[in-house]
Amino acid sequence: MHDLRINHPQTWEELHAGNISVTKSVIPFVSVGADHTCEHLNKLMKIRSGIIGISNNANARQRFFMVTPELSRLSKEFKSQFDMEADRSTEHHELGPSAVKRAHGTIDKIKAAILSHGNPFTTEGDKLYNVITLAYIPDEYVPQILNADVTGQKLYEDYVSERINGDVSLWAPVKKVNNKMFLSGNKKITVKLRDNTVDLKETKDLFARLMVLARSNRDIN
Repeated sequence: MHDLRINHPQTWEELHAGNISVTKSVIPFVSVGADHTCEHLNKLMKIRSGIIGISNNANARQRFFMVTPELSRLSKEFKSQFDMEADRSTEHHELGPSAVKRAHGTIDKIKAAILSHGNPFTTEGDKLYNVITLAYIPDEYVPQILNADVTGQKLYEDYVSERINGDVSLWAPVKKVNNKMFLSGNKKITVKLRDNTVDLKETKDLFARLMVLARSNRDIN
């Protein structure tokens, strides 16, 4: 990439000018990548009596791939004579009234789900806990969870300095960082089933949570 400007100046100029996407409509924010555009063109041929079912017929494949793009072009030219696309929407599909109403309904459902587990912003105390399982996070895990973004940014900068700008091979193995997350503090028990043992971890799964609770509390048999 560092030598792209020198070895491939035309490609560099196109990228520098922002020509990295294809726009097929006047609707804003709907541009797609070049590979996605090729998939749109291929979709024209995935029709009834089209590309499906002709994989075993070489002559049919040859005729089809030659004639289908031409038929699509003729159809578009015919429709353009009557201005059939003049009434199409010029706004993004997520800005329509129905989409906005659906988004507001989804937000209300999310708020109701959070409140059903308890509002995390009104909880007494300053301990960090899992909103789903309502389990408190061990104190030794809290700094790693709260500093996950900082840790990730540092690992990214080290990766760039060592592999992109440094001497370490880009294909060299990457060491996994055992960063503690919310699920790391969940209790874990081992249940014996006949000749096998099964590890159950306290998650949002109701059965696993009840089993962990039953095995960890002496008052529950």
